[in-house]
Amino acid sequence: MEIQCDKRFVMSVGREALAALLSKRMADLNLSAPEVARRSGGAVSHGTVWNIINSRVRDVKEVTLKGLAKALEIPEDEVFAAYRGKPQVELSKNAQRVVGFYNEMSPTAQRHFELIGEALWRESNRTSQGIAGIDYPPIITHKLPVVGSTEKKKRA
Repeated sequence: MEIQCDKRFVMSVGREALAALLSKRMADLNLSAPEVARRSGGAVSHGTVWNIINSRVRDVKEVTLKGLAKALEIPEDEVFAAYRGKPQVELSKNAQRVVGFYNEMSPTAQRHFELIGEALWRESNRTSQGIAGIDYPPIITHKLPVVGSTEKKKRA
């Protein structure tokens, strides 16, 4: 059996999900539509913000979605997923902080962050004690270079 899907329904779901995300995040940050527009760096007008909240837009440009992500301090992927009508995964405040830290890092620092996070994850899964009760040798056997270090490497 083939199911027919009206394109207008798919667009409506996307508009509603984006409107809900935008409204919730604006409330969380106590932002008005003009403030969102200002924080977007000119990518979004306050009228566009209002139209999105009220599901009065048919298509939203990529630059607008990126501007909303910037203004709302959330990952672009989350805004694009909402626009497509995909379900949102709710992050805890601590997880949001970690994502924020990561997004502010240089690519080199992000890679170090990923390695450290992966090592902590492996350690917490390796024992039933988890991270809080670490009393065993760490699995990291190599030293990561310090970002921005001017120290010269010693030759063997």
